[in-house]
Amino acid sequence: MQKAVQEKVLMTALIDEVRKYETIGLIKRYSHHEFLELRLDNDGGVCKGVEIRDNYTGRVYYIRGSVILATGGSQVYLGELPQVQLPTLEM
Repeated sequence: MQKAVQEKVLMTALIDEVRKYETIGLIKRYSHHEFLELRLDNDGGVCKGVEIRDNYTGRVYYIRGSVILATGGSQVYLGELPQVQLPTLEM
C-alpha cells in the first residue's frame, strides 16, 4: 500500500471516530481556530480552560473545563508519511 493511501485510510478512520463522539455531544470541533493559551488556577497547577482564536473573525474565546492537547503533528505516528493537518477538538 502506498504511503499516501495509508495516510488517507488512517486519517479517514480517525476523523470517523471523532465524528461519532461529536454526534453524541462529547466533542465539539473547532476546525478553524488556533490555540493561544492554557488558563491555569491561581497556583498555576490546575488547568481551568483554554483560550482560542477564530481564524476567520479574529475573535478570542475562553472555553472553561477539561482540556486535551494533541501536539506535534501526525509525523509522530505516521513516520515518514507526509504531514497531515488534524482538526482542533474540545472534549
